[in-house]
Amino acid sequence: MSFTPKRFIFLGPQGSGKGTQAKMLADFLNIAHISTGEIFRAAVDQDTILGKRIAAGLASGKLILDDDTNTLVADRLSAVDVQNGFVLDGYPRTLNQATFLEKTSAPQKTILLELSDAEAIKRLMGRMNCSKCGTVFHEFYKRPKTDEACDSCGGDLVKRRDDTEESIAERLRLYHQETEPIIAFYENSGRLVRVDGRPGIAEVHVAVKRALNL
Repeated sequence: MSFTPKRFIFLGPQGSGKGTQAKMLADFLNIAHISTGEIFRAAVDQDTILGKRIAAGLASGKLILDDDTNTLVADRLSAVDVQNGFVLDGYPRTLNQATFLEKTSAPQKTILLELSDAEAIKRLMGRMNCSKCGTVFHEFYKRPKTDEACDSCGGDLVKRRDDTEESIAERLRLYHQETEPIIAFYENSGRLVRVDGRPGIAEVHVAVKRALNL
């Protein structure tokens, strides 16, 4: 009997909990959790020509070029720890990226975490990120055990400078513009499941597993 790797993608607006839910699902299935944030940070740390382009793009707040993102993701998906499958969050972000992924690592299911813009803004305004490992916490929904320190690595927790209401609203506008075609892409192929992103973390995790028949 041939083995089929488990491959899943999370989509959803900023603040919907994609990263948290993707990691929880990956841990549950014992497969790799892959986020573009981690991939980009690793590329920047390597200080290659590509890494310098990524650093410049991140500093400007603009989306990274599709070709650069595809190159980095393809390299990560070729790693040994991905043989049993993966859960992706933060990718694909454009239809071009989704089409690229189909060529080698097409997902079995894509989970869309649905959240209103108003709720997303509320969540993002209270978000804190670890400056070392990137783990996300929240002033109300996911407080760290120790104030201003990451539970995972002890790193300092910081707020993003662009987590203002105006900036978040603009990012959400871009999200809808870029992501609607991707949602349609996976829905038309029968691989999209929708999950309400409003409940608490544990409740959403249960709903995700139920939607995937796990």
